Amino acid sequence: MAKFRISVRNKSEEKVIETSEFNDAHAAIRAMRDRGWMVDEIVDAADPVATMAPPPNIRLTNADAFAGQADAEEIGLVTAECVFGAGPIKNIALGVRNAFGGRSEGMQRVFREARDSVLADLKREAAAVGADGVVACDLRYEAIQADGEIMQMAYAVGTAVRFRPAG
Repeated sequence: MAKFRISVRNKSEEKVIETSEFNDAHAAIRAMRDRGWMVDEIVDAADPVATMAPPPNIRLTNADAFAGQADAEEIGLVTAECVFGAGPIKNIALGVRNAFGGRSEGMQRVFREARDSVLADLKREAAAVGADGVVACDLRYEAIQADGEIMQMAYAVGTAVRFRPAG
């Protein structure tokens, strides 16, 4: 039985990929994104509550207010975080890349995926408190040590707001 079910789509078709291992699921997601597919949902059969639905249509801005939005009610602080590692193979490749200089496309991809994940989670957190948007968003990255390995953490924080009707 498959442990993970991943729903993906592109402009003309939809697919469901099933796999029993987390690493296989992660590799499948990365491969589909690299080919231009959108990931709609990831279901973990062992933990259905952890199902990752697409993020809601919540607006984000790093400004103090949305342009053209006259008034908003402040709901409160929302946060999201993602801890990620490059893995041993990427770490070796990074050491080589670091020795010779240049950009590391693999790590850039890891950072983009972490950023996308954190911002999607921030939207979900905002939706959970009834917000229409999040203002004053701040996205940061930090290196942390976990189990003897250096990992990266991406986190975002902002203020959830509900738009007031013009009137």
